[in-house]
Amino acid sequence: MNTHPLDSAMRRAVSFVNEGKFFEAELLYKQLIRANPEIPLLYFAYGTFLMLKGDYVTAWPHFQRRLEDAFYKNKPTMQFPQPFW
Repeated sequence: MNTHPLDSAMRRAVSFVNEGKFFEAELLYKQLIRANPEIPLLYFAYGTFLMLKGDYVTAWPHFQRRLEDAFYKNKPTMQFPQPFW
């Protein structure tokens, strides 16, 4: 089975979070983003982690980067005849 090299690093980051090793997880997320700035889902994962920590202001721009991924770009948008609220 071929896996992407980032898969093991992301699994390690998630393991750190699950073990309560937030410092290690944050360092790893930052390293992954620095090494692969073109991958929006890395920012999304880091943003999700920051939200878990309660740092919503810093998290939101990273979390929103998910919308740059092809999965989200190719999704049809829902059109409402009136305001959603």
